[in-house]
Amino acid sequence: MKSYLFFFLVSTSLVPSILPLSAQAEDQAVSLLWTQYGLANNTLKLTAHTDLNPMAPAAATASLELKSGDSWTIVASTEVESLTAMAAFRIENWDSDTSRVYRVVCGSTLIEGVIRAEPVDKRILKLMAVSCVNDTRFPYREAVAQMIDQDPDLLFFAGDQLYQTNAGGETIHAHDEDDVLPALANYLPKWRKFGLTFRDLLKDR
Repeated sequence: MKSYLFFFLVSTSLVPSILPLSAQAEDQAVSLLWTQYGLANNTLKLTAHTDLNPMAPAAATASLELKSGDSWTIVASTEVESLTAMAAFRIENWDSDTSRVYRVVCGSTLIEGVIRAEPVDKRILKLMAVSCVNDTRFPYREAVAQMIDQDPDLLFFAGDQLYQTNAGGETIHAHDEDDVLPALANYLPKWRKFGLTFRDLLKDR
């Protein structure tokens, strides 16, 4: 049986609403913003992105849970990395033939989604390619809703997930170790606009 690949391209050329990290309270509880995952060779890699401030990091733990019937089982827990504000999970020997409902829990926040079975039996796969995401119309609710309605099997972000002008502020380059934290504080609000735009798409595929 022949297999075919179908793809459509969405180019978004995406109103600042994310505070600079320096303006966030130092004692603010860490909250989840979005998740994204990849599945290959029966290995699941899932990343949970949070609003942790690397300039004033707080200790936080995230848990990955799977649903079975009406109950949830914790399959992995990890600390939120203070520099990148991410919690990374890696699960070996994943059953890629079965779709599973999952959730990530961090403090009082959670994100629920579906880890889809690999679409090995489909004759036609839908690949969504997205590029050129600026924040002039953030968060692009109508565009993302249309993407979800297309129900793509795979997502491909082809570049320019963010621009230096996103979220405002002059770009800070890290030339030495002392520049790393200020550069991250400058970069993360831009990156988070990307994640918050596509969070409802990313959590399920």
